[in-house]
Amino acid sequence: MEENNNFTEVTSQSWGSRIMESIKSVIFGIVLFLASFIVLWWNEGRTIKVTEGLNEGASLVTNISAKGVNPENEAKLVYLTDSILTKDMLTDDEFGVAVNALKLNRVVEVYQWKEKESSEKKKKTGGGQETITTYDYSKEWSTTLIDSDKFKKAKGHRNPRVFVYEPYSESVKKSFIGDFQVSDGLLSKISNYEEYPINESNLSKLLNEGTLIKEKNASGKLITKIYIGTGDKTNPKIGDTKVYFKVINPSIYSIIAKQMSNTFEKYTTSNGTNIELIKAGKASPEQMFAQAQESNTVMGWVLRGVGFLMMFIGIKMVLNPLVVLADVIPFLGTILGSGAAIIAGVLAFCLSFLTIAIAWIFYRPILGISLLVIAIGAFALFYMRAAKKKKQKELSIIHNKN
Repeated sequence: MEENNNFTEVTSQSWGSRIMESIKSVIFGIVLFLASFIVLWWNEGRTIKVTEGLNEGASLVTNISAKGVNPENEAKLVYLTDSILTKDMLTDDEFGVAVNALKLNRVVEVYQWKEKESSEKKKKTGGGQETITTYDYSKEWSTTLIDSDKFKKAKGHRNPRVFVYEPYSESVKKSFIGDFQVSDGLLSKISNYEEYPINESNLSKLLNEGTLIKEKNASGKLITKIYIGTGDKTNPKIGDTKVYFKVINPSIYSIIAKQMSNTFEKYTTSNGTNIELIKAGKASPEQMFAQAQESNTVMGWVLRGVGFLMMFIGIKMVLNPLVVLADVIPFLGTILGSGAAIIAGVLAFCLSFLTIAIAWIFYRPILGISLLVIAIGAFALFYMRAAKKKKQKELSIIHNKN
């Protein structure tokens, strides 16, 4: 069973201190609230711009052969598919690896301590607050160096200050698809790595430094690693290291980019959208543009979520002083805090929708007006429900008095 340590710290904060802290946070909340409008507006413009740019690219792309460079296609957006090959050898001299590949990556995992922090806040009568923070320490394999000097309890949980073997990566200087040289920009976009098989015959440093082990990767496939250290696979020690290699082998790729002589560059559409696409395997231009549009859509929704979250947190921070004031009676503060979260959520939702709708009215009027109607309807529904509850409460008070 994996060793596990923990350390608990209890801190207290007075009501007055909490009030002052919440008032200071209002300024940041206002900044966050205002910044959310900028993010939402910019994102809609970006999403529409990229969509229109990709549509333009799809209408202009010219299919060409990788064999022979045709000057008539100079500066045009072109599509081709063929094998990307290289004559270069990529090497890792420390481990004696030499392979004819497009990319070589040495992956290093080191067994280290990791600190996990979790906090629980408890309100106290009078508005004060007690925070119970627990620091859990566990051991795990990590590809990044974990700085144990920053641990709350560093004693007994010391990690190595440096890796015995650093991660290493290399790409070929020259690779070709037919008669065209692949640009560095396109090469940097490919990431379909696969395991580089290692054994005692092709790893000159293996016998002196470690032993071979097999482990499953994230997809469940067994890969070979070199284990270096004083422990072993079943009982690792802090600082023990595992090394394995990944490569991108020469294979078939599909490219959409601007032809410049016998190589490629980004193609810029009339609205300033840059197009430079590469995909492993044979894919049609339609498939590649569809995938690019899908990625743009996903990014658009991610940034909408970021904008909404910024607005929600900003509004909550502005309302927080009222919640802290009510915390003098913990039960009342909890109720008000829940209400503030609901109000912040509804306002953020309506205002985000409103901002997106106005942006779409600016960029695409018909769809923008539809979104605006939805946003106004949601806000009106919230207002009417709140007014109805208020009226029912007033009638209930009158009824009780009678």
